[in-house]
Amino acid sequence: MQKSKPIIVPRYTFSEIYGPDLIFNPRPSFAHNKWIPDCPVKLDLLTGSQFAVMGEMPVICSRSVTTRQATDL
Repeated sequence: MQKSKPIIVPRYTFSEIYGPDLIFNPRPSFAHNKWIPDCPVKLDLLTGSQFAVMGEMPVICSRSVTTRQATDL
């Protein structure tokens, strides 16, 4: 028998905090910053890391983080 995973729900989502009129773009600038990865693939993958706390706010992200396997995590 497979155990079900506990559901983690954020206390507040980005859409609750910032309102309905914004779009979230997590991709950093193409300018060189020493504190973020230098690899474009890693930068694309990071665009999906906030999905759990976005609520209803639209997100601009890489196609690779919207696959069925990725969104089921």
